[in-house]
Amino acid sequence: MSQWRKAWRIVGTLGLLVAVTACEGVPGHYPGGTIASIDKYVYPSTTELPQTVSVIDTRSGAVVWSKDIPVGQQLVVRFYADKNEDPSNPDRMDWQLMPNGQTFGTVNNQAFVPAESWRRIDTSFRARGELPPVADAATPPAMSEPVAAPVAPPPPAEPAPDPEPAAAPESAPPVDIPDTH
Repeated sequence: MSQWRKAWRIVGTLGLLVAVTACEGVPGHYPGGTIASIDKYVYPSTTELPQTVSVIDTRSGAVVWSKDIPVGQQLVVRFYADKNEDPSNPDRMDWQLMPNGQTFGTVNNQAFVPAESWRRIDTSFRARGELPPVADAATPPAMSEPVAAPVAPPPPAEPAPDPEPAAAPESAPPVDIPDTH
């Protein structure tokens, strides 16, 4: 009888694992994949390797969808076959940006893309040294506040009287200006 209990526990545990993973396939968003063939990809973007991901229609070479991944974020992409009635773009691509390293979370955005035999995913890297968008908000307040302009002194209430021209010193000789007519 105890063998039956062990067997039912194993079956129950396996059933629970199947139920947990049935909704999303293998759970978790991991760069490099989920070690399962569920057509899910994760692209992290860092200061040293800021990424742009594009979906290309290989029939025409056209860019169907593209996303610049902000530094400090990762793009999670999952493809589902035959979710659209349009024969040129029959597959649905679900995607979401989330913080780097986040392994769980819903993927809410959608785009319709060519079938897997007609699409290619291209990744490219932008210039190194790009800072995350939150770096601007992390600047200390003293550095980000505008510097007040110096206050000009108020104008005088009454203009000062013009000083009397200084008298020429008596010891200076008179100056003769020759007539040039």
